[in-house]
Amino acid sequence: MNTKTFPIFMSLILIDLKLRLFGFHKIFPPFIKKYKLYEDDQPITEELAEKLNDLLNSIDLACSSYPFDAKCLHRSFLGYQFIRKKYQVPIELVIGVKKFPFTSHAWLTYKGMNVNEDPKYTNEFSVILTSEKHAN
Repeated sequence: MNTKTFPIFMSLILIDLKLRLFGFHKIFPPFIKKYKLYEDDQPITEELAEKLNDLLNSIDLACSSYPFDAKCLHRSFLGYQFIRKKYQVPIELVIGVKKFPFTSHAWLTYKGMNVNEDPKYTNEFSVILTSEKHAN
């Protein structure tokens, strides 16, 4: 683990513990409010896009190194937290479900476009919750 992934890994531990102890419904609202942005929209330059890509890769590395299941919800919480906190980019956390076979999935979007997932996959899900709608 390097210095880039260590803070991510520590946040992953906290998110996982909170999810296990309190459940999604208790931690989602305060989490969204905690990372609310009050500044104008920051444009994504090529340089910023590279930094975001590096961050998302570090998140994937931390989640794959975690000894317990760290799935899409964990990755999305981490991405939401670090992208909003460090770069002030109004990323959105999206949760969707698929009826058959029943499954759920979480991913990130920016201005309606997927950030960390292939739209071919996420288009199979019906969106049931977004951080944007929940924050308002």
